[in-house]
Order: sequence, then structure tokens, then C-alpha cells
Amino acid sequence: MGKARKTRAINITKHSGQISEHKKKLIKLDGFADEIFQETAFDEDCDARSAVTSRTLKNFGLSKKDKQIVKRKVLHKKIDSIKTAKNLKKIQKKKDKTPVVGNLQNLIDSLPTVDMVTKQLTTKQRPEIKERTIKKSNQRCKEVEKNVSVFKEVLKNESFKSSPIAALKEHLRLTSEAME
Repeated sequence: MGKARKTRAINITKHSGQISEHKKKLIKLDGFADEIFQETAFDEDCDARSAVTSRTLKNFGLSKKDKQIVKRKVLHKKIDSIKTAKNLKKIQKKKDKTPVVGNLQNLIDSLPTVDMVTKQLTTKQRPEIKERTIKKSNQRCKEVEKNVSVFKEVLKNESFKSSPIAALKEHLRLTSEAME
């Protein structure tokens, strides 16, 4: 079929207002697409302008397979945009169904007044001094020396030498009483 015949056939279908047999077959084959495109109205002129056709891909020097891939990606983008539009409509319907709270008194009560804000600004509290998790080297050295001296005293103690477990029990009892 020559180029003149193709354009003539296209012009005839456009002017007659009927869908060509080829398009009817495609619609029958793509039954799944009917569900997706059911609620959407397409402007054929807009769709024709934005579609990737063989003419638009001719100048790029792509192979047939690459052209098919490009066309497929464009189709998937269109389908995805329609699905997202549907989801946005659903979300908007859900938002419309939720009632708007008319009483804002609770919100007003929860907000701080000007007096409360000024009191907080005027009465500044001193920040609490936090204990350092890692002590300085001098402090660590002093603690080590103290622990060594205490350990030496414990080793010299007569009650610890005779029965270490009894001495530990006695020490724990005394420290727990002191804490209470």
C-alpha cells in the first residue's frame, strides 16, 4: 500500500467519523485496557500530539526493537499517570468525607497565653551540669589510685584473710543499711 493510499485511508476514516477496522480489532484485543481507561475521557487531538509515532522516531535512527521499547515505555507512563490520577481522586474523596471540626475552643485552650510565654522567658533556669560520661585522664588516674589503695587495705584486713566470703557479706549488709 503506497503512501498516498495510506493517507487517503486515514482521511476517509477521519472524515467519516467511524473507527477503522484495525482500531476495532485492537480494542477487542486489549480488553484489560477498557477497565483502566473506563472513566477517563481522551481528547484525540491531544493524544495524537503527545504520542510517539514512527514519524517522531524516524529521525533518531533507532532500530525497530528500540522504537518498540520507546513506545511501550510511553504507554506505561500514560497508564501510570492515569492510575495515579485515580488514586488522587480516591484520596480526595476520603478527605471530603471526613468531617471538619467546627469547635476550635480546645485548640485555643491548649495554646499558651502571652503571660505564660513571658514568664518562661524571664525565669531562665540554669542548665544542670551534666556528668561527663568519659572522665578526664586526671580523674581516672585518681580513681585508679584510690581503688588500688582500697584493695590493698582489704587484702591486709584480718577478717578478709580468714574468710573472704563472710567479709564480703558483712560489707554488703553494712552498705545496704547505710543506703536505706
